Amino acid sequence: MTQKELASRLSIEQGTLSKIENDQQGVTSQFLGSLSKELNFPPSFFEQQHDTFSPRTIYYRRLVQIPKKSLYQAEAQMDICRWSISKLLREVEVAGNNMFKWDVEINGTPEACARYIRQYWQIPKGPIAHLTLFAEKNGVIIIHLEMDDAISGFSNVADNGQPIIFLNQKLPADRMRFTLAHEIGHLIMHFIDQPISKDRDTEKEANAFAAELLAPELEVRHHLVKLDIRRLRELKRFWKASMHMLLYRAKTLNTIPEHQYRALITKLGYEGYRINEPIEFLHEYPVLAKTIIEMHLNQLGYSREELASTLNMHVEDMETFFNASVPQPRMRIAL
Repeated sequence: MTQKELASRLSIEQGTLSKIENDQQGVTSQFLGSLSKELNFPPSFFEQQHDTFSPRTIYYRRLVQIPKKSLYQAEAQMDICRWSISKLLREVEVAGNNMFKWDVEINGTPEACARYIRQYWQIPKGPIAHLTLFAEKNGVIIIHLEMDDAISGFSNVADNGQPIIFLNQKLPADRMRFTLAHEIGHLIMHFIDQPISKDRDTEKEANAFAAELLAPELEVRHHLVKLDIRRLRELKRFWKASMHMLLYRAKTLNTIPEHQYRALITKLGYEGYRINEPIEFLHEYPVLAKTIIEMHLNQLGYSREELASTLNMHVEDMETFFNASVPQPRMRIAL
């Protein structure tokens, strides 16, 4: 809802709601009750004191194509998740936080960073069978949210520094894997202590990192020759990466001439593969956030209602935000 729409539904002037939002006017318990009912969040939700997303620490993919309203909705969902995760991590500690910082201007290229993280995370050679599993084993909390089609993913950190990646749950499996790799790159290379030069293209750096992480040059180069649509389909099945990414990888590695790249890009568009490609494979579902919830329920003795109340939300919202399959990651109670 826009501010005007909400004010209308609350039967107040828009200016009044604006003053309340800007902390220039107090609220009555009656107003808080009406707001709670209209927006379907408990009154305690509106009494929280939290920081919201800072534009300086968020990297948006395809930002120019994202409608402002959709961007605000996504940011709100991610704020709620981040606040909740920060609270949950006060009692439960995630084992194996193996993230690190990599300054491209000091440590080396995004590709070098991707090669290092494969070694650091002990990822075997060849295609990564389950990137989500490797990320969660190394301390990245991954949340799937329903977002606008123009949004692929975002990354941020909880209050204790725990990395969080938000992914659009509507993405095809190949795009979701690339987006996850892309956001891991942002967390490592761009969430650093010093300012990043405005001359650097952080999106291009994250894409280069993701491409090398998913399809390392030394292992994929000999595959990216004599390409056609049939061969790209085969490579997609093997590398679990999109045909478009593999084709662009061939271009950047100079394994095919420019005219062949342009012809194949045109062919992919003609076949209707620009967005939805053939060769679907199973999505990777995160389990770490669900595990944190289960730890509170099973080991700390919370009921679902008590835990939802602690997070200032309804039970159904808690389950929607953190729903996942059976948990596996190692956890321990924080001391």
